[in-house]
Amino acid sequence: MADLKDLTNGSEMGKLGDFVFYMKKNEYEKISKMLTATFGSFKPIKGQERVSDAGGYEGKISLNGVLVLCPLDTLESLEDYLKARKPIRFTTLNDDVEVLLSSLTITQSHFLDNGNFTAQTYSLSLKEVYDEIL
Repeated sequence: MADLKDLTNGSEMGKLGDFVFYMKKNEYEKISKMLTATFGSFKPIKGQERVSDAGGYEGKISLNGVLVLCPLDTLESLEDYLKARKPIRFTTLNDDVEVLLSSLTITQSHFLDNGNFTAQTYSLSLKEVYDEIL
């Protein structure tokens, strides 16, 4: 479990690997979790589809946030985690789990006359990794 002192000693909200989310800097505005049971199905040529429990479940976590007036490379380490395709630790006051970063969307907005932007929104999709899979 993460050291709660680290997450409560100021403006730190959580960590994804070495990437730290800070309040009023690169915070996430929304976090959502989804747990899905897995099923197998068989549909005969004639008749009703048959569904059976395949065992297990899948956990997904989504984060959304906005960066305002942050350096252009702020999200680069998240891109590196996605490309590495390896489990990393996601820690908040409520969670401490191993995850895979499955998608990252970055949108730039509020452009200035010189072409630079002042805001970026990001959306992360994480899949929980369970010990029996590793």
